[in-house]
Amino acid sequence: MANEPKTPGNKPKATNQEPVDERGLTWKQEQFAQEFVKSMNTVDAAKKAGYGETYAKAKAHRILRNEKVAKRIEQIRREMSAHTTITPEEVLRRVYKIADKADNAQDYGNALRALDQVGRLLGMYVDKSEVKVENAFSSGDDEAAIARDTKHLARVAGLKVIQGGKPDDPQDT
Repeated sequence: MANEPKTPGNKPKATNQEPVDERGLTWKQEQFAQEFVKSMNTVDAAKKAGYGETYAKAKAHRILRNEKVAKRIEQIRREMSAHTTITPEEVLRRVYKIADKADNAQDYGNALRALDQVGRLLGMYVDKSEVKVENAFSSGDDEAAIARDTKHLARVAGLKVIQGGKPDDPQDT
């Protein structure tokens, strides 16, 4: 106890690493949970909770995987949901009402935007992104390079490459 920080009343002072409540969370972990629920961003939550910039950028995801922190985040979310009076159905109803009013006012731009939101809320759209990868395994696009990459990938995955019904490599037989 001689090395612990002391308060003026000679009582041990809580540090950021000591559990602060019955859940066993440290002060920083509790702050992280509170901030994460607000922003849903691990790095921002870690920085606002007092973790250093370098740690926040490199390892904030580890805090989120901590079982006690994850349980606390879920508890905070449940508490927030209990105070929320709007349901997804109510959001949909209100947005549709806005679309209808805009359409009746011949404000077609806003009507289309509102209808677009209705479609998104109903899951009518699929967010799609295109990723183009050009031979990510080696430096060549020729047949030999592709064959080499295929063998390497098969070896890593523990598979055998078969061409024409026979193993490609005589060592595979």
